[in-house]
Parts: sequence; structure tokens; C-alpha cells
Amino acid sequence: MKKITKQGVLRAIKFTGISIAILGFEFLLLFTLVEFFSWNEVIAATCSLIIALFVNYVVSRKVVFTETKRTFFRGLAIFFGLAVVNITLITLSMFIAVEIVEYNYLVSRLIIGLFFGGITYLNNLYFNFKVNEKSK
Repeated sequence: MKKITKQGVLRAIKFTGISIAILGFEFLLLFTLVEFFSWNEVIAATCSLIIALFVNYVVSRKVVFTETKRTFFRGLAIFFGLAVVNITLITLSMFIAVEIVEYNYLVSRLIIGLFFGGITYLNNLYFNFKVNEKSK
């Protein structure tokens, strides 16, 4: 079993704070696309998610995973490679929640985002940013 370090806890806290802020940005973008531009909720959720994921990558790389050994573009490629799975699952979940079950699109996105946020952090920690083993 791996030891939990102070640096690892601080990294998780930073990532959580950044993710909450970016989720707020994503919700604002989603709301704007749906309410002001009359986009379909599922399409708007997917587009706002892709934009938010890019912002999340840039900020997380700069603030959370500062000791990464990967170049920016290689990390970005890996990040979006992993994100394709999340985007697909989140879009499918949004389709089911909004179009089939008819839940509110913002509530649906929040619930779905909470679940997938943890998966994103673990993907970043173990696969993408390739941080020092001792600092996990």
C-alpha cells in the first residue's frame, strides 16, 4: 500500500479547488449556450466540457502537477486521449439524464461531474503528469 504524503494531500486539495472553479466556469458556459444561444443541452454540455477540460489541463499543469516530466503538448495529447473516454461517458450520461429521464441539465451535469472528477484526478496523477513516485 502506498503511503499518503503531505504533498499528495496538498496536490489533491489544489486539484479539487481548481476543479470546482473550472466546473463553475463550465456551468456558466453551459448555461449561456443553452439559455442565450438555444443550444441542445447535451451538445452544449459536451462543448463546454471540452473547453473546461482544456482549461483544467493548463491550470492543473501550472499549479497542481508542477513537477511533471512531460512536455506540454505530449501531456496535452495524453490528457485528451484519456479525456475522450470521460467525454464519451459524460455525454452518454447527460443524454440519459436529460433526454430520457428528463432531469434538469445543470443538476444532471453536477451529479455526473462529481463522479467523473475523481476519475480525472486519478488519471492525471497516475497516467498523464507522471509525477515523482515519492510525492504522490
